[in-house]
Amino acid sequence: VATAKWALSKSAEPPSSTIVEPVDPEPWEGVGISDANENVRVTATGVTSEQIVVTPYDSKLARKTPKAYFKIVLKIENVGSSNVKYAGWSARQDNLEQAAKLKDDTGATVEQALGDVRVVGQTGSASIRPGTSVEEILIFQPPPTYARYLKLALPAEASGGTGNLRIKIPRTRVVD
Repeated sequence: VATAKWALSKSAEPPSSTIVEPVDPEPWEGVGISDANENVRVTATGVTSEQIVVTPYDSKLARKTPKAYFKIVLKIENVGSSNVKYAGWSARQDNLEQAAKLKDDTGATVEQALGDVRVVGQTGSASIRPGTSVEEILIFQPPPTYARYLKLALPAEASGGTGNLRIKIPRTRVVD
């Protein structure tokens, strides 16, 4: 009886716990799923987590990867009046300075994947005529599941520009 009286005399308020959201060191306010400069407009048209179709360099036989990767499909449109020489944003040995960089909302880097095989459908490099577009595929390791959004930095040098084209992908746009 004494224990019951003691328990009933205690306040019924649940203990308070404060949830601390991670703070993005560089939030990219006002950035969306598309960005442009004087040469090109780049738009993220598809963001999925899936197995990727690849062809090893020593083979002609395409196959799916055994695990799922993070796949970003980009539409690159030439908005200028002359041809744009696109050099690619995939991480290859000859292209490390121009490789795309992906970070989550805490600033953690998500590494590009599959540099040792050819990804079926990946452009790599192209000449884009005025008023036309190409589609590019970028493959990354799976990002953390807690990420609220992902920030994709695309060096504009790969399309004849300067600086970075920036795309911010909300986690809600990712199709698993």
